[in-house]
Amino acid sequence: MRDAAGALLERLAPRERAAVLLKDVFDFSVEEIAAMLQTSVGAVKAALHRGRGRLDEESTPVGSTPSREIVDRFCAALAAKDLATLEAICSSDVTIELVGGAEMASFAVGRMFFEHAHFVLPELGFGTNPHWKLASYLGEPVVLGFRTLDGVEGLNEVHRIEESDGRIARVRCYCFCPDTLRTVAEDLGIAALRRPYRSPG
Repeated sequence: MRDAAGALLERLAPRERAAVLLKDVFDFSVEEIAAMLQTSVGAVKAALHRGRGRLDEESTPVGSTPSREIVDRFCAALAAKDLATLEAICSSDVTIELVGGAEMASFAVGRMFFEHAHFVLPELGFGTNPHWKLASYLGEPVVLGFRTLDGVEGLNEVHRIEESDGRIARVRCYCFCPDTLRTVAEDLGIAALRRPYRSPG
Protein backbone atom coordinates (compact mmCIF):
# COMPACT_ATOMS: atom_id res chain seq x y z
CA MET A 1 0.00 0.00 0.00
CA ARG A 2 2.86 2.34 0.84
CA ASP A 3 4.49 1.65 -2.56
CA ALA A 4 1.20 2.28 -4.35
CA ALA A 5 0.70 5.57 -2.53
CA GLY A 6 4.25 6.57 -3.35
CA ALA A 7 3.69 5.85 -7.04
CA LEU A 8 0.55 7.99 -7.03
CA LEU A 9 2.40 10.91 -5.44
CA GLU A 10 5.55 10.64 -7.53
CA ARG A 11 4.26 9.78 -10.98
CA LEU A 12 0.90 11.50 -11.33
CA ALA A 13 -0.16 15.09 -11.72
CA PRO A 14 -2.70 16.21 -9.09
CA ARG A 15 -5.77 15.84 -11.34
CA GLU A 16 -4.64 12.39 -12.53
CA ARG A 17 -3.95 11.33 -8.94
CA ALA A 18 -7.40 12.42 -7.77
CA ALA A 19 -9.17 10.75 -10.70
CA VAL A 20 -7.39 7.42 -10.27
CA LEU A 21 -7.90 7.41 -6.51
CA LEU A 22 -11.59 8.31 -6.68
CA LYS A 23 -12.36 5.86 -9.48
CA ASP A 24 -10.12 2.87 -8.84
CA VAL A 25 -10.02 2.96 -5.04
CA PHE A 26 -13.32 4.54 -3.99
CA ASP A 27 -15.28 3.41 -7.08
CA PHE A 28 -17.01 6.72 -7.80
CA SER A 29 -18.53 7.15 -11.26
CA VAL A 30 -16.84 9.47 -13.75
CA GLU A 31 -19.85 11.79 -13.47
CA GLU A 32 -19.46 11.99 -9.68
CA ILE A 33 -15.72 12.60 -10.03
CA ALA A 34 -16.32 15.36 -12.59
CA ALA A 35 -18.67 17.08 -10.14
CA MET A 36 -16.19 16.76 -7.26
CA LEU A 37 -13.28 18.08 -9.33
CA GLN A 38 -15.43 20.74 -11.00
CA THR A 39 -14.50 19.60 -14.49
CA SER A 40 -16.01 17.73 -17.42
CA VAL A 41 -16.56 13.99 -17.77
CA GLY A 42 -14.22 14.06 -20.76
CA ALA A 43 -11.44 15.65 -18.69
CA VAL A 44 -11.88 12.98 -16.01
CA LYS A 45 -11.67 10.18 -18.59
CA ALA A 46 -8.53 11.76 -20.06
CA ALA A 47 -6.96 12.07 -16.60
CA LEU A 48 -7.80 8.43 -15.86
CA HIS A 49 -6.30 7.27 -19.15
CA ARG A 50 -3.08 9.22 -18.61
CA GLY A 51 -2.82 8.30 -14.94
CA ARG A 52 -3.37 4.59 -15.42
CA GLY A 53 -0.96 4.54 -18.34
CA ARG A 54 1.70 6.30 -16.32
CA LEU A 55 1.32 3.88 -13.43
CA ASP A 56 1.70 0.94 -15.81
CA GLU A 57 5.00 2.11 -17.24
CA GLU A 58 8.41 2.95 -15.86
CA SER A 59 8.27 6.60 -16.71
CA THR A 60 9.84 9.78 -15.41
CA PRO A 61 7.70 11.01 -12.55
CA VAL A 62 5.72 14.21 -12.91
CA GLY A 63 7.41 16.87 -10.83
CA SER A 64 10.90 16.04 -12.09
CA THR A 65 12.92 18.69 -13.89
CA PRO A 66 10.97 20.02 -16.90
CA SER A 67 12.59 20.47 -20.29
CA ARG A 68 14.26 23.82 -20.83
CA GLU A 69 12.38 24.12 -24.13
CA ILE A 70 8.90 24.08 -22.60
CA VAL A 71 9.91 26.48 -19.81
CA ASP A 72 11.39 28.81 -22.44
CA ARG A 73 8.16 28.66 -24.45
CA PHE A 74 6.16 29.41 -21.30
CA CYS A 75 8.40 32.40 -20.53
CA ALA A 76 8.16 33.81 -24.06
CA ALA A 77 4.38 33.38 -24.23
CA LEU A 78 3.87 34.95 -20.81
CA ALA A 79 6.00 37.95 -21.79
CA ALA A 80 4.15 38.36 -25.09
CA LYS A 81 0.66 37.99 -23.51
CA ASP A 82 0.21 35.10 -25.94
CA LEU A 83 -2.71 33.28 -24.32
CA ALA A 84 -3.22 31.01 -27.34
CA THR A 85 0.31 29.59 -27.01
CA LEU A 86 0.01 29.31 -23.24
CA GLU A 87 -3.17 27.30 -23.62
CA ALA A 88 -1.60 25.14 -26.34
CA ILE A 89 1.42 24.17 -24.22
CA CYS A 90 -0.64 23.48 -21.08
CA SER A 91 -2.59 20.27 -20.53
CA SER A 92 -6.36 20.73 -20.47
CA ASP A 93 -6.39 20.02 -16.73
CA VAL A 94 -3.33 22.08 -15.85
CA THR A 95 -3.14 23.14 -12.20
CA ILE A 96 -2.11 26.72 -11.46
CA GLU A 97 -1.08 27.42 -7.89
CA LEU A 98 -0.31 30.68 -6.16
CA VAL A 99 1.84 28.98 -3.55
CA GLY A 100 0.38 29.46 -0.12
CA GLY A 101 -2.90 30.70 -1.58
CA ALA A 102 -5.29 30.02 -4.43
CA GLU A 103 -5.16 26.96 -6.65
CA MET A 104 -6.93 26.77 -10.00
CA ALA A 105 -7.71 23.59 -11.90
CA SER A 106 -7.80 23.81 -15.73
CA PHE A 107 -6.62 26.53 -18.07
CA ALA A 108 -10.13 27.93 -18.39
CA VAL A 109 -10.39 28.50 -14.64
CA GLY A 110 -6.83 29.82 -14.38
CA ARG A 111 -7.00 32.01 -17.48
CA MET A 112 -7.29 35.12 -15.31
CA PHE A 113 -3.90 34.29 -13.77
CA PHE A 114 -2.25 34.67 -17.17
CA GLU A 115 -4.39 37.63 -18.23
CA HIS A 116 -3.38 39.57 -15.10
CA ALA A 117 0.34 38.79 -15.32
CA HIS A 118 1.00 42.28 -16.75
CA PHE A 119 -1.30 44.05 -14.28
CA VAL A 120 0.29 47.23 -12.85
CA LEU A 121 -0.92 49.01 -9.72
CA PRO A 122 2.00 50.24 -7.55
CA GLU A 123 -0.35 51.34 -4.77
CA LEU A 124 -1.13 47.67 -4.11
CA GLY A 125 2.42 46.48 -4.69
CA PHE A 126 2.07 45.52 -8.35
CA GLY A 127 5.07 47.40 -9.73
CA THR A 128 5.72 48.69 -13.21
CA ASN A 129 7.66 47.19 -16.12
CA PRO A 130 6.75 43.53 -15.57
CA HIS A 131 9.10 41.25 -17.49
CA TRP A 132 10.32 37.67 -17.31
CA LYS A 133 13.59 35.80 -17.80
CA LEU A 134 14.48 32.14 -18.11
CA ALA A 135 17.00 31.06 -15.48
CA SER A 136 18.45 27.94 -13.93
CA TYR A 137 18.09 27.50 -10.18
CA LEU A 138 19.58 24.45 -8.48
CA GLY A 139 19.68 22.73 -11.85
CA GLU A 140 16.02 23.41 -12.64
CA PRO A 141 14.87 25.76 -15.42
CA VAL A 142 12.56 28.37 -13.89
CA VAL A 143 10.96 31.63 -14.96
CA LEU A 144 11.87 34.72 -12.94
CA GLY A 145 9.45 37.64 -12.97
CA PHE A 146 10.71 41.17 -12.34
CA ARG A 147 9.00 44.49 -11.62
CA THR A 148 10.02 47.98 -10.61
CA LEU A 149 8.56 49.32 -7.37
CA ASP A 150 9.50 52.64 -5.75
CA GLY A 151 12.26 53.06 -8.32
CA VAL A 152 13.85 49.67 -7.56
CA GLU A 153 13.78 46.72 -9.94
CA GLY A 154 13.70 43.34 -8.25
CA LEU A 155 12.51 39.77 -8.29
CA ASN A 156 8.73 39.72 -7.97
CA GLU A 157 7.90 36.07 -8.58
CA VAL A 158 9.29 32.67 -9.51
CA HIS A 159 7.40 30.24 -11.74
CA ARG A 160 8.14 26.51 -11.47
CA ILE A 161 6.81 24.17 -14.13
CA GLU A 162 5.84 20.50 -14.00
CA GLU A 163 5.75 18.73 -17.35
CA SER A 164 3.77 15.68 -18.40
CA ASP A 165 3.72 14.16 -21.90
CA GLY A 166 5.38 17.25 -23.36
CA ARG A 167 2.85 19.70 -21.93
CA ILE A 168 2.65 21.77 -18.78
CA ALA A 169 0.76 19.90 -16.04
CA ARG A 170 1.31 22.37 -13.21
CA VAL A 171 2.48 25.95 -12.72
CA ARG A 172 3.57 27.05 -9.26
CA CYS A 173 3.90 30.81 -8.85
CA TYR A 174 5.92 31.98 -5.85
CA CYS A 175 4.70 35.58 -5.72
CA PHE A 176 3.36 35.82 -2.18
CA CYS A 177 6.35 33.96 -0.71
CA PRO A 178 8.75 36.69 0.42
CA ASP A 179 11.14 34.31 2.18
CA THR A 180 11.46 32.14 -0.92
CA LEU A 181 11.96 35.17 -3.17
CA ARG A 182 14.61 36.56 -0.86
CA THR A 183 16.49 33.25 -0.77
CA VAL A 184 16.38 32.75 -4.55
CA ALA A 185 17.45 36.34 -5.15
CA GLU A 186 20.37 36.08 -2.74
CA ASP A 187 21.52 32.83 -4.34
CA LEU A 188 21.37 34.38 -7.81
CA GLY A 189 22.94 37.68 -6.74
CA ILE A 190 19.93 39.84 -7.62
CA ALA A 191 17.56 42.10 -5.71
CA ALA A 192 14.15 40.94 -4.47
CA LEU A 193 11.11 43.14 -4.03
CA ARG A 194 9.37 43.18 -0.68
CA ARG A 195 6.27 41.06 -1.16
CA PRO A 196 3.34 40.34 1.20
CA TYR A 197 2.51 36.84 2.37
CA ARG A 198 -0.85 37.02 0.65
CA SER A 199 -2.67 38.93 -2.05
CA PRO A 200 -3.70 42.42 -0.91
CA GLY A 201 -7.36 43.29 -0.71
